[in-house]
Amino acid sequence: MRLWRSLLLAWVVAWIGACAENNTATRFDVPEDTGDAVTDARADTALDSRTDAGSDASLDVPEVATGPIECFGQNAFCPAGQVCLGRYCTPDPCGTAENICGADRCLARCVRVTDPCAGVRCRANETCLEGTCVAGCYPAPCNGVVCPDGQFCSRSSGRCEPLARCSGQCPEGFACNVECSTPSPCDGVSCGTGEVCVGGTCTRNPCASVRCPTGQVCSNGTCVETCSCPMPCTRGPNDRCIFGTCVCNPTCPPDVACGADDGCGGRCMGACPDPRQVCNPATGTCACTPRCAPDAACGADDGCGGRCNGGCATGEQCNTETRLCECAPRCPPDTAAEGVDCGAPVPNVCAGGPACGTGRRCASGFACRENRCECIPMCPPATAVDCGQPIVNACSGASCPGTGTRCNPGSVCNSAGRCECV
Repeated sequence: MRLWRSLLLAWVVAWIGACAENNTATRFDVPEDTGDAVTDARADTALDSRTDAGSDASLDVPEVATGPIECFGQNAFCPAGQVCLGRYCTPDPCGTAENICGADRCLARCVRVTDPCAGVRCRANETCLEGTCVAGCYPAPCNGVVCPDGQFCSRSSGRCEPLARCSGQCPEGFACNVECSTPSPCDGVSCGTGEVCVGGTCTRNPCASVRCPTGQVCSNGTCVETCSCPMPCTRGPNDRCIFGTCVCNPTCPPDVACGADDGCGGRCMGACPDPRQVCNPATGTCACTPRCAPDAACGADDGCGGRCNGGCATGEQCNTETRLCECAPRCPPDTAAEGVDCGAPVPNVCAGGPACGTGRRCASGFACRENRCECIPMCPPATAVDCGQPIVNACSGASCPGTGTRCNPGSVCNSAGRCECV
């Protein structure tokens, strides 16, 4: 009986393995509700610890051999508490202290840490997927992306992200990674043949029975050409036509220099020769931003090879050369010029500081003009000058109109300039 069960299991495994191989054909059947974009994720799909909504259930697999159980990318072939990572069942990292997701959904899977398409050159209207050139223009955001140790390229963004390492055994070129996501309405939903779960409800998949020619994909039941764009893609060498739209994935290796071309008309935020500097990708230049704490002493290091110029009292300034606080040159109020002789320099509040203009002080009847005291022309009233006498201006060279009108009491000054008795 035990031999019969072993033979039956071997037949089932072989049959499912054949089905799995047939299912890896690139059909890219995408219903409208789930979006038309196809990601370069065939390896991730094959290596996910959960391949469908019903994969959390485990089968009572008879023990036919010692060693790890080969699971063909299906959790259903693993004992309770284990998941399928790579090709073999392994204890589920999400059921251990490696689960960092809290109330969110935890998924442990093998992610690529190498670029299988590195060095692969495909012809026009082909895309490198998992190291193989495939007819058609499909998203491959991680092609050409090299991540530093401890990071992997996210196939959703094409950017390097930190690894949340787990203890699962993954094939060469992959690493076990714990990912967290919010619970999905489709969790636990198992749909029938030709259906897909959308928002928790099984919906007919319009692409389920559609077979498209090479280089096309099914979108909402219709085959769509992937390499035809209405306008040329000219933003840079990385600009490609994907699903009828120009898509450009910037390429910036970890060791790229600040301001290097990213292949999409932009610049890379790369490395700077001075570790204290930060790259500004907008200008392609490296610059260091001084960092001085509010309580930094005068002359303290600003982190950029300079010195902080704070830490002084009001009215003082920091001399970064001597690292001493000195009087901050400033001028006295404007009224101080009234107490300084006309044309003389008004001294700075700080000894040795630059002059603050010139003084404006002059004797009575004089005004300071162009740094000289000048007489202010002034005519006395006619009643203060004897009748018929010319009115003399206080300033030499200046004249006054008319003559005086002053007479003794009981007399008036007539038009002839003489006093008459009234």
